[in-house]
Amino acid sequence: MLANFFGRLGLAALAGHNGIRCLGLLLIGAFCSLTALAFERSIPRFPAPRQPPPDAQMRKAMASIDQHHKREARQCAQEVALIQRQEKTSRLDGTYSLRYQVVLDNPRIFAVTSALEVYCAGAYPAFAENAITFDRSTGQKYDPLKLYALTQRSGDSVQVVPEVRQMIRAEWLARRGPGVDDDCKQILKADELRFFDADTVTFTPTGLLILYTGPHAVQACYEPVTLSYASLKKFLRPEEASRLGWPAGRPR
Repeated sequence: MLANFFGRLGLAALAGHNGIRCLGLLLIGAFCSLTALAFERSIPRFPAPRQPPPDAQMRKAMASIDQHHKREARQCAQEVALIQRQEKTSRLDGTYSLRYQVVLDNPRIFAVTSALEVYCAGAYPAFAENAITFDRSTGQKYDPLKLYALTQRSGDSVQVVPEVRQMIRAEWLARRGPGVDDDCKQILKADELRFFDADTVTFTPTGLLILYTGPHAVQACYEPVTLSYASLKKFLRPEEASRLGWPAGRPR
């Protein structure tokens, strides 16, 4: 995930240091160890559903998510230590902050959002909001786009259905205010929502939550959007809804 963050920011050199270890000066090595330990201790465990308890398959997936973030935190600490050694300073610091929120917890679906803030003493911090959805009947991660046909293939790419794109854009613009005509409004009007997948969509009690954001430089213009299930009824796939036990209205 860090490689993706830094790659989007054009920091490929930092993103590729997978083999870096805390070598060199003893002080820098000690800092790396302490920072990595501090980062890891600050990372919350992935939340567990209330009822029913997670099965073995789901527990394995949850543990894998925890281990993934611990590895990233260690990598971030290594990046900080490397830059400190190169800059011959101990003033640089890093951040690896992760927050979870359970947005739906029922016998069919367990949905969680994550907010991750990463700064590894490079040029820019990185921030990402993602969704993690589980199908409770299988214990495996689930793609909400299997249930709602919100995308379509266009040539070699997958794009958001135009009607859904307009619904999302209308929500964004409504939040900017009718009398506001700022740079963000122009950016939102022009955005074609070309990046849309299981990591940016999940379920809530009232609707489908969209965590789409644009390029890093204009990320502040975007906000999460919830599209009501009623507005998406025509996009519901009946066979998948039947398999999942998904109700026609809002989930219980």
